[in-house]
Amino acid sequence: MKQTRFSQLGLGEQFDFQGTTYVKTSPLIAQNVDAGNQRMIPRSALVTISENGAPGGETPAPQSVAASAVMKAVEDYHQSVSLSLSHYLQQLDTASWSTLRLELEQARSNCLKALGLEQS
Repeated sequence: MKQTRFSQLGLGEQFDFQGTTYVKTSPLIAQNVDAGNQRMIPRSALVTISENGAPGGETPAPQSVAASAVMKAVEDYHQSVSLSLSHYLQQLDTASWSTLRLELEQARSNCLKALGLEQS
């Protein structure tokens, strides 16, 4: 049986870890096949790919999202946070609000840069 790191498994893939069979349900969580309880598995944990593998016996293809959809989600989130902040923080003086907006813009830029979606 093939061994790999937990982080290399696809969602829905079955594996054995410390004598128990699990299904990967998120980047850090797996569900016990028999008991149904969940457990956090370190990303670097060495696991054995189960003979059953993923449901249907195939490893699921990694999910991909179009860059335009990611960009729209980041922009929508950014706009929503900006609007919320403007409603709740009206008591801030102009200089503090300007500083906060610059920090928010920098966080947005860092997020897009990390995703490889820098705007020109």
